[in-house]
Amino acid sequence: MNHTELIEMLAGKYRLPHWLFLSEVRNDTSFYSTRSVDGLAIGLYDSKGQDIIGFEAKATRNDWLTELQKPEKSAEVSRFCDYWYLVAAGPEVAKAEELPATWGLMLPTKKGNLRAAKMAAKLKAEPLSRGLFSKILQDAMRQTRKETEDRWGVRSIEAKISEEREDARKQERESCARQVQVAEDGMKKLKAQLDEFEKVSGIRIDGWNGTREIGLALRAIREGEPGLKRIVEQMEFSLERAKDRMKELLALHEGFRKLKELFPRA
Repeated sequence: MNHTELIEMLAGKYRLPHWLFLSEVRNDTSFYSTRSVDGLAIGLYDSKGQDIIGFEAKATRNDWLTELQKPEKSAEVSRFCDYWYLVAAGPEVAKAEELPATWGLMLPTKKGNLRAAKMAAKLKAEPLSRGLFSKILQDAMRQTRKETEDRWGVRSIEAKISEEREDARKQERESCARQVQVAEDGMKKLKAQLDEFEKVSGIRIDGWNGTREIGLALRAIREGEPGLKRIVEQMEFSLERAKDRMKELLALHEGFRKLKELFPRA
């Protein structure tokens, strides 16, 4: 049995509403802290004596022997407690006769509970220091908040909102990327059509260059064979559409270029 399991057993034994159990409690806040206790149980009802019980948990004999060499370390917290217990993982970890006279000993049972192999003596507890009192309040608030969040799923709700927000952003980025791609494909298709026109006509359209040549050529054809008039009109219509489409695509491309800056691809 490890240290964490011992603490969980203590938390199960000293639970609300009759007890407030806190683990890893420092003896003060911030850098004033010099010592911590593995567990602290505070009775909340007069029927429980409203006692404060401190616990040191040891999972191995080496850990216990190290603690035993400096029993004064526990005094930083034990002087504020009504009782003080060693919680050992088994009888092979610590023997009752090894404990300081006032300490009690708790051991796990086969049923997964804790029982007192040696009862702790009643101590003459000092009034809580302001540092320890403040630390108990801090830890109690944190624990209450965590229990509330776990019970009502506050964390899962926040995570769900964050996940949905990120999904919306992703969809927005993907939508912008698709529309930008459509604009780019349209530009490529129109350029290919213009390249083909330049190749067949022998007239190069570069910016505003070539428009006069096209106009003169179409005028000459218009004034020539009457049967070519319909072809010329179709060419003029197609060129007008191409020009308008070019303007639309250029405006669309510029707009989505700005959107890409606002929503870079993931």
